[in-house]
Amino acid sequence: MSGWTIGTALKEGKRKLREAYDEVSFDAQILLATVLGVDRAHIIAHPEKPISDEQVVAYANLIQRRVNGEPYAYLVGHREFYGRDFIVTPDVLVPRPETEHLVEHAIMMVEGFYKDPAEVRAVDVGTGSGIIAISFALRFPTATVYATDISPEALAVAKCNAELHGVKNIQFLEGHLLEPLYENNIKVDLILCNPPYLPSDLVPQLPFSRFEPEIALDGGTDGLLYYHLLFKQVHLVGVPPIRMFLEIGSTQSQAVLRIAHQHLSIMLQEVIRDYAGHDRVVRLSAK
Repeated sequence: MSGWTIGTALKEGKRKLREAYDEVSFDAQILLATVLGVDRAHIIAHPEKPISDEQVVAYANLIQRRVNGEPYAYLVGHREFYGRDFIVTPDVLVPRPETEHLVEHAIMMVEGFYKDPAEVRAVDVGTGSGIIAISFALRFPTATVYATDISPEALAVAKCNAELHGVKNIQFLEGHLLEPLYENNIKVDLILCNPPYLPSDLVPQLPFSRFEPEIALDGGTDGLLYYHLLFKQVHLVGVPPIRMFLEIGSTQSQAVLRIAHQHLSIMLQEVIRDYAGHDRVVRLSAK
């Protein structure tokens, strides 16, 4: 045996993490629990238990990756979103809690406007890990839901998450934005989308951009490229009144609304703020 115990490994993990972070206990505990295949409570309750040389090395590797700035979700392989646990890999964006506002308001809209959720035909554009489509489909298991992504690797993760949560009413389609729908003559009345919306020159400056897929972050020169592209395609798949919920950057609401009016006949528009008071979701209805 190595002579290491849970307690001594935890102490060393915290010491190393303090090189980069102020709050270290939780990360140190969860990363060790991941290596040992136990829960956090076990780590806290059994500091005297010995661990092997291989486990010490694996733990040290995870700690160093965290010190280097790698997102916690990639280290443990999962992330909580809207009350459920989702598989996360470096092929997909790490789920953000702000995106829950999009899901929550889309659900409220369906509950308020549709007599029968089975009438809903929705698409999650750029689904990534599938968190939006799956959360929505679980709430409305009789709805018809599509999920598109240009990345086959991301779609593979989304399909794993759908299987994990027992979702049966999502069809996953590979392709760019709404292309897989209009190429297959599929019509929808609800579009959900969290597109890349960071300006290109900002992406390299952000610490997480070294680890997350650039294709999921880079929104072009001004961060608005994918709103232009998406709105141009809406008429090819949308059944009026087509309803949309789009995540946005905190300073982009007015620009996104202007782009929407350039391409669509807008009947209703609303800017939804997150818990921090920042603009986060644009809701639209178009005829």
